[in-house]
Amino acid sequence: NPLLYAGLPPRDIDAERGAEAVRAAVEHSTARLEVAMIRPPTLEALRNELAGPGRQTIVHFAGHGYADSGGSRLLFEDETGDGNPVQASQLGSLMAGRVQIVVLNSCQAAAASEEPSSDIARNLCSAGVPYAIGMQSLVPNLASVQFTETFYRFLSNGNSVEESVRQARSALLA
Repeated sequence: NPLLYAGLPPRDIDAERGAEAVRAAVEHSTARLEVAMIRPPTLEALRNELAGPGRQTIVHFAGHGYADSGGSRLLFEDETGDGNPVQASQLGSLMAGRVQIVVLNSCQAAAASEEPSSDIARNLCSAGVPYAIGMQSLVPNLASVQFTETFYRFLSNGNSVEESVRQARSALLA
């Protein structure tokens, strides 16, 4: 389990349930939206998906993330299926100019720290991604899915990114 790299207890992620929440929101939307699931979840597969013709793109990452003294990382897979820790600088150069919104539904992707490299969401915005939404702490599966369902329901019905985030946070607090 990739969380072992960070010395954290292993936890399973219900990525399929989160993906289903995205699909359901898009399905009930009046907007013309398309969902593409990237399998296997490698950085190269994401690069290939983003190489397609120009379009308004949202990248939703549902997976493990962690922060340590070297900064925050998202854990993709490598070509053998092992964990591949990816830093913000790698993601920023890949997504800048191609992605409008990045939702980092993983632990510590926006961890508050004095070290700027520890905040992947902030680094993506600095690289040119207009909106990057990340979690500051450990995120239980239930909270992850609830955030996803609410955020995409509001976004796909024409609400702004800011309002969609506000509603998703409000749902978590309730």
